[in-house]
Amino acid sequence: MSQDKDNTSKLIKLKGFKIQHKIGSGSFSTVYKAWTENKDHVEVAIKCIDKTKVSGKRFDNIVNEIKVLKLLHHEHIVSMIDFLWDERYVYIVLEYCDGGDLSSLIKSSETKLSEFQVQRFVRQLVLALKYLREHNVCHLDLKPQNILIKNNRLKLGDFGFARFLLPSDNSASLQGSPLYMAPEILAGAEYNASADLWSLGVLTYEALFGAAPYAGCTMSQLRAQALNPQPVNIPSNTITPHCHHFLSHLLQKDPAQRLTHDLLFSHPFPDLAHTPSRESYETAVCVVSCAVEQDSKGQHREALSSYCEALNYFVPLAYEEPDTSKRKELEEKIVEYKKRVEELRHSLISEQNVQEQHVTSSHVERSTSSHRVRLSQYAESRPNLKAGLEIGDSGDMYLVEGNYEAALDKLKSSLSILIPMCESEPGASAMKPLLAYQIQDWLSKAEHSQAIVDAARVRTEEGTATNLLE
Repeated sequence: MSQDKDNTSKLIKLKGFKIQHKIGSGSFSTVYKAWTENKDHVEVAIKCIDKTKVSGKRFDNIVNEIKVLKLLHHEHIVSMIDFLWDERYVYIVLEYCDGGDLSSLIKSSETKLSEFQVQRFVRQLVLALKYLREHNVCHLDLKPQNILIKNNRLKLGDFGFARFLLPSDNSASLQGSPLYMAPEILAGAEYNASADLWSLGVLTYEALFGAAPYAGCTMSQLRAQALNPQPVNIPSNTITPHCHHFLSHLLQKDPAQRLTHDLLFSHPFPDLAHTPSRESYETAVCVVSCAVEQDSKGQHREALSSYCEALNYFVPLAYEEPDTSKRKELEEKIVEYKKRVEELRHSLISEQNVQEQHVTSSHVERSTSSHRVRLSQYAESRPNLKAGLEIGDSGDMYLVEGNYEAALDKLKSSLSILIPMCESEPGASAMKPLLAYQIQDWLSKAEHSQAIVDAARVRTEEGTATNLLE
């Protein structure tokens, strides 16, 4: 590989571009990083295809890839900037993604990706798939290696196997990578655009659990699994019900039983309804204004619901906001509204149930100070800290919803990351007291969530025993 890198300038020369080095290769193509030689000096990736090594169907795939990429312009799809050719090569000039690919991220993560992180990635992929459906395009090679990362955003790439398929169209040609290939394709049956949804399920499974459902299987074993009616085993003790429903309905071997595109786009796990955008920000502002008005009128139950809905918009907006000062403003709003949600929930619980009021009244109020904003700044350069905070935040959101079991699970997962980190942090570290404060907050919430969960279980068991005696 080093020899290829050293000899890059001898291998290809392309007018208007300065080739830097090789960044990947396949059986008949090589991808190089390059700069445009104009005043902008834009970083690009150049896919260099050797025409002497391709013919027939492979050449048709190249033509098709260019045709598809010319049509597509979306923030979560790798953009084609230009395409050129000479006597020996076809050059596809693409947007350069400096963050590697999803496969590398899954393999290199110090800790398993949290469900919250995976949900953000899935939302971006589903947005790309929604755009493809609107243009009647089926990718047919969805896998982590073809999902690139740029500025912490996913970009779907490699459209070599893509096809134009109407919702009612079927095809029978073998397409894609076997491990991610839909069972109907492996079985040699006709398939349609729902084949992409199986692949989405496989890569989501891999992102959550570290390996694809049938990792390590040979081609013949994969075909056997495709014909086996036994459903894919999905661990349920580490993921939320929404996530489990999402996976189990994507990983249906019978395409007729699989989640449809319309149901995918409305599913609560990718939650496209709260996708960050200018419109979602305006909606969030409108909803929170309504919450404040309801709150001022003493309509506390309605205000609680409105604050929660506003947070469903503000949280994704904060995580996706690239501007530091704007993100800080959003995070401060989130802290303020979460604090008010907790106050309202405690107030309403006290009105309804004196016992639960005793359990929840000692919650430590979340500080509206800048400690969390500063902690988030440290997290930008510390992946483990960022993961721990994100998991804890998802626990906070489950508390807001009153889902104490899910909240407890997330808070425990977060604390298992943050407590050892705090203990190993040097005493003089400016971050240590900030982290200790956050840990104390979530420890308190975890303790009281445990009490609520235990009380609910006792009531359920007593009810069951009573029913058996009657």
